[in-house]
Amino acid sequence: IPTFSTELWDIFKAAGIEREDFYPLRPFNEDEMLKLLQWQDEYLNGDGFMPWTPFEHPQLGPVDIGGWKRVYTFRNPPPVPYFEEMARTNCKFTLRHAASAPKLRIRDVKASKIAPGIVHLSAVVDNTGFLPTNLSQQAIAMKVAPPVVVSLNGDNVKVISGSERTEIGHLAGRSSRMISYTRFYDWPEASKALEWTVQIPQNETVSVEIVASCTRAGVVRQKLEIGD
Repeated sequence: IPTFSTELWDIFKAAGIEREDFYPLRPFNEDEMLKLLQWQDEYLNGDGFMPWTPFEHPQLGPVDIGGWKRVYTFRNPPPVPYFEEMARTNCKFTLRHAASAPKLRIRDVKASKIAPGIVHLSAVVDNTGFLPTNLSQQAIAMKVAPPVVVSLNGDNVKVISGSERTEIGHLAGRSSRMISYTRFYDWPEASKALEWTVQIPQNETVSVEIVASCTRAGVVRQKLEIGD
């Protein structure tokens, strides 16, 4: 399952400094360092930088102690006023990230009597989520993405045609339909229709359950009563 480690804080962006890379390896010039100092003077009231102060070190002798308080300036957002804003924006991303997961649905469930004690069942299983049920092609390549499985369960129900357990492969999500349909590009399959013919006791009503499941898309169930 893809995971994300989000970088919540960027002191250089806050100070208006443009960079070529997210983690710049070059030393900053004097103008850039002045921008950082001006930013911390304005927004942190100078609390992000400790003035250089003479100190008598027991082993090193006379030294100066001071400089940036890097833990809450460069590495993490200052507690006030940035923590609340960073938490809010990251929470919005986390919720949207979670909402992009695949989501199975069973729809258009139908039952019709075709003979005494014989009933025809049909249903459609689809993925209404943004991502496909395999999440990524790499998961398929590494053979770690089990397919969607649909099963038909019920007491006193004998499956005559169809299968009690059917692997229907993977279902595409909305992410696979980002462009308009053309004859040059087929959208991946996002739904699968299934049919069963079952035998039940005559003159009785029984309960059957259709279950669709996938390790990355959850489990959905649809129950219905069928009678002769």
